[in-house]
Amino acid sequence: MATRADFYIQHTDGKLELLGCTSNAYDGDFEKAKTVGQFRKAVGELLIENNSLPGKWYWPWKTSHITDEVFVFKHTPSFFNKDKGKLLSKVYVRDVSDDFLYFSDYEERYNRELFNEETGLFDISRAQLIQLPIFN
Repeated sequence: MATRADFYIQHTDGKLELLGCTSNAYDGDFEKAKTVGQFRKAVGELLIENNSLPGKWYWPWKTSHITDEVFVFKHTPSFFNKDKGKLLSKVYVRDVSDDFLYFSDYEERYNRELFNEETGLFDISRAQLIQLPIFN
């Protein structure tokens, strides 16, 4: 069974823009993106490669809460780079909701120091809570 992945950009107003979804391989340059433009381009190429339509919601569920992998590129503009951002990845915590997901910086998603030793779940105090868009 293929791993399902959703890709978003979180704009400075906090709203998420769905770039697309895929249930095929999702390795690609999106992991190296440092700007919104680079992320948008890399995800677009990945979707084309996987025969997925940009911006299309494919799943029978209404939010990304049960999608295997969810990637959000958070737009964090600076004075010198208005297009700057950082990649976040869905992490698993005890508190589960259909409307919200918890995210960590992509590079830290497997950092064992950020996991609760007893439960094996990500430390909720180190995660970012993001509200999910609802699709029909």
